[in-house]
Amino acid sequence: MLEMEGLIRAALGEVDLMDTVSPDIALSAQIFIFGILLQDDRLAEAELESFIKEAEGPAVEFM
Repeated sequence: MLEMEGLIRAALGEVDLMDTVSPDIALSAQIFIFGILLQDDRLAEAELESFIKEAEGPAVEFM
């Protein structure tokens, strides 16, 4: 749970918190968070494609 909090806080600007999260845990937590966000929003197909395109830019920065 603390890892997910760290990832969210890192996304909001506290990037030093990413240093304490292993890549395996980070990936699992990101997939979980992403699934919850998509489930809650119930996006139409066009909205989902737009969301994914918008998320690709920041995701590339962390890879």
